[in-house]
Amino acid sequence: MPLAPGMKDKLIHRDEIGLPNRKANEYNIRQYILKYFKDMEEIIWLLDALPQKQVAKLLEDGNAAKIVLDLSDKILEKMALPSIQANFLQTEIKAVKSFDLGEDNFRFPPHEGKEIAIQPIGFSISCDLTKTENETIRHVLNHIQVLKRALFSDREKVTRTQFNEIELQIHDMCKEKGVKCYTDIDTVEPLCSLDRLLKTAANIEERERLDRLYPNLEQERDNLMHETEK
Repeated sequence: MPLAPGMKDKLIHRDEIGLPNRKANEYNIRQYILKYFKDMEEIIWLLDALPQKQVAKLLEDGNAAKIVLDLSDKILEKMALPSIQANFLQTEIKAVKSFDLGEDNFRFPPHEGKEIAIQPIGFSISCDLTKTENETIRHVLNHIQVLKRALFSDREKVTRTQFNEIELQIHDMCKEKGVKCYTDIDTVEPLCSLDRLLKTAANIEERERLDRLYPNLEQERDNLMHETEK
């Protein structure tokens, strides 16, 4: 349901309207958002109850996932959660803020006339989390686990015959999707981590940005390589 006429305009120009009008408008907007959050609980239940084929039809274009993930990103950004760190024994999660003092870092004094090899690099201040912070961070960490399950899979132990059948199924599925598919021989366990994926995604975005700015860059690079080889 769209916002009532004028609500957006009053929010954009909130400093230009009287305080009672502003407070009333922002109260109505909060109620509007809370109603949507309540409706989302029903949507979550429906996604669990619907047959998987029906859910796939709802999500196949990716728009729903983008909207929900954008909303999640915006909520986390607005909540301004503290940076966190597990303690040494991994029994507690604390809010932490770390500082590097550079030239002002203190040093451990020499021991028996010899310099201590390990020296401080700065200070960290850790604090207990509030109840709300703790609950929200647990939800975020659980969400990260869901992401890991969605993005990564364990290696399955199969026979060669089973693999051949699975390989054909995957190649056929990719053909239906109109995408290329490759079979590689693994000699070591592939390195999979969220950090590696995030770095790769950043590299792809940067390459796409450069392609937009310099559309002939790749061709010029290829030409230069050919000239070098001559």
